[in-house]
Amino acid sequence: MSPSLPNTSLTATSVEYLRPPPSRPTASSHNARQTMRANRRVSALEIRFRKAVWAAGARGYRVRRRLPGRPDLVFPAVRLAIFVHGCFWHRCEVCRLPEPKANAEFWRDKLTQNVNRDAAATLELERTGWKPVVVWEHELRKDLHGVAARVAAQVVRMRGAHG
Repeated sequence: MSPSLPNTSLTATSVEYLRPPPSRPTASSHNARQTMRANRRVSALEIRFRKAVWAAGARGYRVRRRLPGRPDLVFPAVRLAIFVHGCFWHRCEVCRLPEPKANAEFWRDKLTQNVNRDAAATLELERTGWKPVVVWEHELRKDLHGVAARVAAQVVRMRGAHG
């Protein structure tokens, strides 16, 4: 005979009040919510980029999420913040990917908020003495090692200027 568990009558609706109100628009569907959740994680392309930056000779990077905009790579000694932007999510001007047609208003608001947040983070980083650099997904797909070499060279130049 298995021990009986206490009868809990919590339902999904009775727990909803515990969640804080969303700070961004709510997802339009289950699929949109899953897509947004999946894209918060570090992408395989970003991991390959980090390894390529290391292989190109740039040492001393950190993953520091507390800076404005949560840069993907940070070189604290030279105050360099690297952002790896996905072309869809950050509205790349080169790729000009189309917005989804389903629930267009939600996506327009969501993507506009991303771009505005990027601009605010860049201004805040510059105001506090950091140099923000944006690396686009399409650049990494085209020439991962070349972009990594340029970032590593910039780190070396900045170290020489600070050293």
